[in-house]
Amino acid sequence: QAFFFSEKLENISIPDDCRSIGWESFSACSLISVNIPRNVSFIDKLAFNRCYKLVSINVDSENRWYASIDGMLCDKKQETLIYYPAAGKKIINIPNTVKEINEYAFKHCTSLTSMLLPKSIAGIGDNAFTGCTNLTKIYINREEPPFIEKRTFYRTNGELVIYVPKGCKERYKNSETWRTLNIIEME
Repeated sequence: QAFFFSEKLENISIPDDCRSIGWESFSACSLISVNIPRNVSFIDKLAFNRCYKLVSINVDSENRWYASIDGMLCDKKQETLIYYPAAGKKIINIPNTVKEINEYAFKHCTSLTSMLLPKSIAGIGDNAFTGCTNLTKIYINREEPPFIEKRTFYRTNGELVIYVPKGCKERYKNSETWRTLNIIEME
């Protein structure tokens, strides 16, 4: 919790010799952007928790463990979406390389209203969308339901609609964790 509740901290370039960013290191800061240097090999999933003004996370291209795509924090292979900034874009398309969305990845992203998940998405972590109160539409291009936890969509908008490929609604409704959600087939 190095900079916990640092309300005046808006931008930071983390020093090159930094190796890890721990639990809630920047929690509840007024950060707008963060630059991650090449030597950071560990970032805790809640390092930027409650940074409601955060728009982008930028990772040095020479970092061997992490990458950024349109301000999102991903693993280097861009297969796991680790964190999305709370004040990021309203509408996003998750890149086709992403297979997993980490737990808490979109926690409290109140600016987010709609998203498109690619065919490649295989799993979405626990509490991934907790507090996304303005998220009303998720389009999933995958015929088989991705694995989700019971609390993946905890405290989201009660009007959230999940759009799935034509002919796939029953597959989603037959899945224990998807059946309680409002699922509609795309035309």
